[in-house]
Amino acid sequence: MDVKTQINKALDTGEVALGSNKTVDVLLYGRPKMVLLAGNCPQFQRESITYYASLAKVPCVTLKETSSEIGSGCGRPYPVSALAVMDEGESAILEARA
Repeated sequence: MDVKTQINKALDTGEVALGSNKTVDVLLYGRPKMVLLAGNCPQFQRESITYYASLAKVPCVTLKETSSEIGSGCGRPYPVSALAVMDEGESAILEARA
């Protein structure tokens, strides 16, 4: 499964929050189905997000892709180190758990 393609499809057909700050907000005030972290997500952000994800009992998956690869895969001109999936839409992004 190409994760970047599935993230892009989820952005088009579902609901996804991009960025570490928005991911933490969604974990605190919403109910995401999954949180994805870039392989090079900074340590302090990773610890904060995984902590809030564990409190919310939401799976948190670290991808092998870098934040720049995820950002370009999303069609964004900036790196994306974390994202929260609230609605996967027509994508198969929730299968990234493995």
